[in-house]
Amino acid sequence: MRTRVVLVPLLLILQSIVGAALAEEHDASARAPEQEHTGVLEIFRLLPATIFENTLEGLNEDEKERLLDYGKSEYWLLVPDSPDSLELISLPFGDTRVFVHVYREDGGGTLALTGSRSEGFCTLELWRMRRGHFAPVDAPPEPPVVDFFAKGNKMPKDVQASILFCLDGEGLEAQAVFWNRQGRAHVPVDREVRYAWNGRKIEKQIRRKGKQ
Repeated sequence: MRTRVVLVPLLLILQSIVGAALAEEHDASARAPEQEHTGVLEIFRLLPATIFENTLEGLNEDEKERLLDYGKSEYWLLVPDSPDSLELISLPFGDTRVFVHVYREDGGGTLALTGSRSEGFCTLELWRMRRGHFAPVDAPPEPPVVDFFAKGNKMPKDVQASILFCLDGEGLEAQAVFWNRQGRAHVPVDREVRYAWNGRKIEKQIRRKGKQ
């Protein structure tokens, strides 16, 4: 409950600045019609809202248009982070986040990643623009669980793992979720598994946990 009390004023502050950011984005689109559909807001407008089917709040197409026009709908606040990324925060408490990241291919194509996050749960969709329309594409292969452990360390024998692909403000991350007969298990890991865009594809990067 204490966390929610802190979040509400922060969301109110965000609401006060989102309108200006959206106006600037729309003005930029008007000044550069030859770059139609290149900004993250225009790409989000084209994408189907299927990622919201995995959230409690949901979002239909009419609500999405309202969100894009005003920066806020009944259940969502839209926060543009950059020309190629945005975040949507559920109202009123911010329990759910939805991220959109856009990557530009060297050959002129566009790859869009959308993901939802709530406590202990992530979903991911990947879309590639083809001839002005987005088509779904496959996520990267799941990393083996050994990627999360340093040499000489490994997962306990009585534990199994599932891999979640999660978007955040930085991009795409794979997370290992561990469980046993009793349910969710806490297993410390040594490494983070993230994915970076190299101009052609998403490639896996493994780094020591906590290292920037």
